[in-house]
Amino acid sequence: MSGSDLSPEFLEELRGDFAVEAAEHLQTVVSGLLDLEKDPESPAREAVYRAVHSMKGAAHAVQLPRVASLCQPLESVLSGMRKGLLHLNPSGFDLLHRTADALGELVAGRDDGTSPGLARELEGLCLGASPPRAPSQEETPPPALQEPEAPSPEAPSGDLRANRDTVRIETQKLDSLLLQAEELLSLKLSLAQRLGEVEEALSRCLPWRKGWEKTLHALKSSSGQEALRPLLEEHRARMEDLQDRLRRLRKEMRRDLLAADRSLSSLMESAKGVLMLPLGTILQGYPKVVRDLCRLLGKEAALTVSGEDTPMDKRILEGLKDPLLHLLRNGVDHGLEPPEERLRQGKPPAGNLSLRVHRQEGNRVEIVLSDDGRGIDPRALRQSAVKAGVLSSQDAEALDDAAALGLLFRSGVSTSPLVTDISGRGLGMAIVEEGVQKLGGSVTVRSVPGAGTTFLLSLPLTLATFRGLLVREGGRSFLVPTGSILRVLRIPRDQISSVGSRETFRMDGIPLGLARLGGVLGLPPGPETGPHLPVLVLTSGSSRLGFAVDQILEEQEALLKPLGPQLVRVRHLAGATVLGSGEVVPVLHAGDLIRSALEGEASVRAGSSREEDRRPSVLLVEDSITSRTLLRNILSAAGHEVTTAVDGEEGWNLVREGSFDLVVSDVEMPRMSGFDLTARIRSDPRLQELPVVLVTSLESREDRERGAEVGADAYIVKRGFDQGNLLDAVRRLL
Repeated sequence: MSGSDLSPEFLEELRGDFAVEAAEHLQTVVSGLLDLEKDPESPAREAVYRAVHSMKGAAHAVQLPRVASLCQPLESVLSGMRKGLLHLNPSGFDLLHRTADALGELVAGRDDGTSPGLARELEGLCLGASPPRAPSQEETPPPALQEPEAPSPEAPSGDLRANRDTVRIETQKLDSLLLQAEELLSLKLSLAQRLGEVEEALSRCLPWRKGWEKTLHALKSSSGQEALRPLLEEHRARMEDLQDRLRRLRKEMRRDLLAADRSLSSLMESAKGVLMLPLGTILQGYPKVVRDLCRLLGKEAALTVSGEDTPMDKRILEGLKDPLLHLLRNGVDHGLEPPEERLRQGKPPAGNLSLRVHRQEGNRVEIVLSDDGRGIDPRALRQSAVKAGVLSSQDAEALDDAAALGLLFRSGVSTSPLVTDISGRGLGMAIVEEGVQKLGGSVTVRSVPGAGTTFLLSLPLTLATFRGLLVREGGRSFLVPTGSILRVLRIPRDQISSVGSRETFRMDGIPLGLARLGGVLGLPPGPETGPHLPVLVLTSGSSRLGFAVDQILEEQEALLKPLGPQLVRVRHLAGATVLGSGEVVPVLHAGDLIRSALEGEASVRAGSSREEDRRPSVLLVEDSITSRTLLRNILSAAGHEVTTAVDGEEGWNLVREGSFDLVVSDVEMPRMSGFDLTARIRSDPRLQELPVVLVTSLESREDRERGAEVGADAYIVKRGFDQGNLLDAVRRLL
């Protein structure tokens, strides 16, 4: 049968299989190219060549000529490398990586039009032309800024004909299977609830029977009451029968509960096993992310990974991709020094990034991501927290270095002197912590200035169920995950003191802040009963805070229910669960509770000094009418008073004569560039503290460095412009 004889339906099915196979081949290509850059004689050379050759043939078979046409010159280059006829420099490897990216886009059905040009460059390389120049930043977006796409977890391994016991199943169906299995937990909880009700009814029978025995005893000694004796004896017989029935029911329900528990456990383990994938599934694209980002920033580094075979719940892996990507990007951008700086410090020019995975007790896993870079300065974190309004200067100075490192996870706190589209907005670490906590994990940081930084992520292996503590507050029930609870206390009310605007108590002799759970959640205060106050000490990262509640009920197993697509993220809530009684109970998010309590305190401290009604004044300097209109509308919609200038010279005149809170400027402009405008602002003693944000199409490392040298506070690239990047930078700087 020729390709033209294939039915559209069968051809579409074949292309689906090809997409899975091509994902595997492309991963082999990418990882192999990284190995070849380090060692041209690496055995990966043969594997890369075979992968491209196989993908070319398969592309022909499923009638994808664009894929095949790009594979052909790539195969020729790899053939020349196999034979020792072709030796590539870094720019040559850049071309191969760009080709692999383009093939990935073509396989995914997205054609950006770059493949013909790439094919010509590859052909020129084969003919002995000079290695292709690295693409300018205006031609190609930095690949390091794109999230890596791991190959499909469902991709088959090996020859399907040989693996007859293997069946390819859609992950959607597997997700449904697991959800159905998890629903049985509600049945188990309901059975437990019914058993408790039977136990209670049975316990009531005993005093009833004792009462009847007393009545019968009294009647035996009374005259004229013999007529009642048969009736009473009948009631006793019925009561005994009821008691026997309840006992049998209890026995049967216990047996059924045990059977349901065994069946549920077996089903859950089988279902979870199906969706347990190696951690390496999401790590495959990260070495290339590190490589591309280093190329963009002029740094050298390699990522080493160990323990990637550790199996984890697919849902956890999906939620872990973004946090790990943020940590890697920050490690390269903030952590590692440029080669020349490392040499001056006696370090090797190439930095080291390592990711290690360890199994822990209690069905958990620890991921350790470390670098040997410049480390984190606790003093700079304290200063950033004060500038961002997170802490007062007094509170910041009271923190020791270990506690100061915890500020890294507070929104708006960053030690980077320059905000860019890569990092520095003070949001990345807050996103990391939130993402990890949403998965039921925690993240901490250790750092030694000059020696490096280590992030430790502790996560469960599966999301199926969790243990939680049921509490009452404001007449409502809430469930708090036990993993977020450091201590459960009953504090005498007379041992609670006030320090400033906050109540405090002592735990192990150390003062600790106290907040009312209902106050954070906006619930009406309940009546104070008893001499003791029930308190949960919650922890998130390095932060800990006590929360007073009305009642602490019991610990129980629970199944976390997501809030649904309409409520993907609600502050203070991680989801909901259903108790055995059928009551729907919110599951609280410890990190959100702590942040809200602390932010509330900060707002009280700063409230009298803030000018809430005043709109920040922004000077916008941009020569393009289109860009000027777009940026003005974005800033105005965000609540800023915007004044515009058409070039750097007019901008300089306005900033000298007026009063502005911030300057947003283009770089390439007539009469005076954005670089020169920024340098003039920094040279004027009256304007030295005025924040400057550069928004430009210039993306090269040299241009970014020049922006930092002239004193810009933020450098936002126009390519793929995201207004969120600009507004985040503006909010941080105002």
